Amino acid sequence: MFREEKYFTVFEVSTGQEIDLQIEPGMSVSEIATSDRNVVYRQNGPFASMKNGKYEPIGYLVRDGKIIRDTVSAAKWGAFIVPKSGRPFIEKIDRNNVGAIKLAFQGTPQIIADGKKDIRTSTEGTPADVRNYAKRSAIGVKADGTVLLVTTKTNYSLGQLASLMLELGCIEALNLDGGGSVTYNLGHSPKQGYERPISSAIVVRKGVLPEKPSTGGVDTVKKPILVLDFGHGGSDPGAVNGEMKEKDYVLKIGSEVHKILSAEYNVNVPLTRADDTFVSLGDRAKLANRLGAKLFVSLHLNSFNSESNGFESFVYPNQSAKKTGQIRDIIHDQVASLLKEYNIRDRGKKEKDLQVLRDTHMDAVLLEYLFISNPTESALLRDDQFINKVARATAEGIAKAMNLSEKQTNEHWAKKDHDELLQAGLINSDHSHELDKPISWGAALSMINRIRKGEK
Repeated sequence: MFREEKYFTVFEVSTGQEIDLQIEPGMSVSEIATSDRNVVYRQNGPFASMKNGKYEPIGYLVRDGKIIRDTVSAAKWGAFIVPKSGRPFIEKIDRNNVGAIKLAFQGTPQIIADGKKDIRTSTEGTPADVRNYAKRSAIGVKADGTVLLVTTKTNYSLGQLASLMLELGCIEALNLDGGGSVTYNLGHSPKQGYERPISSAIVVRKGVLPEKPSTGGVDTVKKPILVLDFGHGGSDPGAVNGEMKEKDYVLKIGSEVHKILSAEYNVNVPLTRADDTFVSLGDRAKLANRLGAKLFVSLHLNSFNSESNGFESFVYPNQSAKKTGQIRDIIHDQVASLLKEYNIRDRGKKEKDLQVLRDTHMDAVLLEYLFISNPTESALLRDDQFINKVARATAEGIAKAMNLSEKQTNEHWAKKDHDELLQAGLINSDHSHELDKPISWGAALSMINRIRKGEK
């Protein structure tokens, strides 16, 4: 979708469209990809420098997990990164770990990070000329993963460009090029303004659909993303009561929540940590933002003194009356209903300025199950049956709050009965592969007689 304003233009990359970086040394933006009828938009790419009489882009270029272009001097620059799974994001390229990247290219400086203006002119070694007022091009990413390409028609400072990208809804943004070479082209339209042969262009193409969609053995339901966050970890134990550490018990509860949701519902459930690893609060939020998660749920235990007790939940301030609060209420009520059976006090639904609630760009909820410092509640945490029930209540609350659809299985209608009889010892071997075959008189009489005698 293209929009032209008085001082700038915006192209919003739609679902089904693909972003690419095309390099043709010595060619201008309007000359690049003119033969490809699938191209719907072109815009200035990364900075270029003169080499062998031609402008060539500088910085890293990664394609399909491999570094195609490697300019060491640009090692500190930010990059626009399209991972093989998850939403695009802007960060430095780790040149030793590019296998998960579908496409990445650098620009400088990064001007927005984590939803805030963050102009990295010194840390990214930005050329002196780009710090001044100039016509500019930029790329930005919104919280839902939508990518925006912007060019200005008049001179902007980097601060003004950052403000513009924030106003357009970007949570991350990267300056691309500046000076006299800024331009864009819609499809195969004539060039807009002055171009020099900068030799690279960001190209947006129409998505290529498969000839015939296949459903055989493939889950075709589009799954929302829920990020589960298990508090603390590694060098950060969280609340402690003797040998009991908060980090261990939220991992135990959360792993069960993950198992239930993944097995029973159509949802993707990435974890901020899957073992006893330290992950910073900022990195937890960044992961959820990059993945374009629909919901972020953080699991914790409380601690104060031996008398303090109960369950409570949190959202960021002023969110209780909004959608986030409604989601929190559903999850809270589901868990509180179970805990009531154990005479666990409901401490209420609260608001608090916590970093993982503040820095995540989606609905975010934090649960404080019990007080590890309370003897009665810490004893419950040692009970695996209780842990499983809490995990089940949490998973079902999340499923209700997200309106998740249940997975459809092709399991035979009699398999559950078969498995229970096998476990009870009333049948001697596994017949799950032949449930539609007739049973022999001998097998039937033998089972009936064992039941009559109360034998196994």
